[in-house]
Amino acid sequence: MTSFGIFKYMAMYSLIQFISVLILYTFGTNLGDVQFLWIDLAITTTVAVFMSRNGPHPKLVKRRPPGSLLNPYIIVSFLFQIVGVGVTQGGITLDLHSQPWFHTINLTNRWETESVVGMDNTVIFILSSFQYMMLAFIFRKVFKFGASF
Repeated sequence: MTSFGIFKYMAMYSLIQFISVLILYTFGTNLGDVQFLWIDLAITTTVAVFMSRNGPHPKLVKRRPPGSLLNPYIIVSFLFQIVGVGVTQGGITLDLHSQPWFHTINLTNRWETESVVGMDNTVIFILSSFQYMMLAFIFRKVFKFGASF
């Protein structure tokens, strides 16, 4: 179950980052190098290491874990997570743009740096960081059902 949980976490981590970058590219910006480094080293690596160190549960359950990664239970959990991440990130971006204090970035001086830091970048970075940590909680072992989410 630990291996399935880590695999699902790492696969969804990539999809969350893809959705974040896709939204930011829409508005002419991207995550900065330090933000990518923070996500990869501080959040994802730490969570994956701690998830892999989970020991066995002291009590066996009657239900076997899924035998394949293409199990409908696993596919459905991925789909729900993808939809949830996309709707949340898209919704927060639309909400940000509807605020009266929001202003767009002037992209004429973009040649100086590779990434443009602005309100979109900050909001998506903070939200996706929270989503990475929540993902570890969602894909943890659940012993009542004998399978992980």
